[in-house]
Amino acid sequence: SAPPPAEPLRSQSRILAVELPRTHPDFAPLLLAASRVSLPFVLLSTDLPDRALQAQRRMLVFRSLQPCLCVVQDGAELPTDVRGPDCAVMTAGELAASGQDAPEPRPPEGTSGEVFCYMFTGGTQRTKIVQATHAMVIHERFAYRELWRPR
Repeated sequence: SAPPPAEPLRSQSRILAVELPRTHPDFAPLLLAASRVSLPFVLLSTDLPDRALQAQRRMLVFRSLQPCLCVVQDGAELPTDVRGPDCAVMTAGELAASGQDAPEPRPPEGTSGEVFCYMFTGGTQRTKIVQATHAMVIHERFAYRELWRPR
């Protein structure tokens, strides 16, 4: 069964939902581009073995955060009854083909408290929404250097 409607965290959301596999060639560049223009993102599961749970989590994301745009794989569909009427959908191919100039990045000063991304945790009792700010990401980068070293 679908989760109950959740109260939106933000009105007139500026949140990007990303429903691409982590192996998709546009996955990392899309997240970096969103970060560059201070557009918070939320990742939608694409590989859960339990498809019903995956659909339930997707509904929770759309009801709770009400993203303004969802980027999906080429050929994928995201019905309006799932995403809501105010969320536009673009495939990764459409986004790449749009060929728009990159917007000017927002200056780093004053952005440390802005949301970098939203994460959904399984939790022991229920699913919880975590907001990670730019400052938190920078702190983690410097506090746990050994975890950030590429192999």
